Amino acid sequence: MDTLIMAALIAAGVHMLNVRQQRRRIALLGSHLSQFQIEKLMENLLEGYLRALGEKEEARRDQIWQLLRTTELQLAEQFQRFAADFAKVEPQRARVSRIPVALPFALQL
Repeated sequence: MDTLIMAALIAAGVHMLNVRQQRRRIALLGSHLSQFQIEKLMENLLEGYLRALGEKEEARRDQIWQLLRTTELQLAEQFQRFAADFAKVEPQRARVSRIPVALPFALQL
């Protein structure tokens, strides 16, 4: 019974460490993404693509594709700025684990 309690305490500790590390990574990414409108632009593009694909008239479809071109260019420019901005982050803070299971301190290993 003591081993079961000890295992539960260890599992709880590992879970708490994982949650803390995940929150740090989310905060880091969120602080960099907050400067951009990437999500909004992607949503507009998706809606525009679906609208263009649903059009039956070729002329109307081409008109929608042309309107979406500026949004695509804005999105590409913002992704480039985000990548350049995030490249300045310390490599230790931007590292991710390739292990399929979340382990605390896996990045340091």
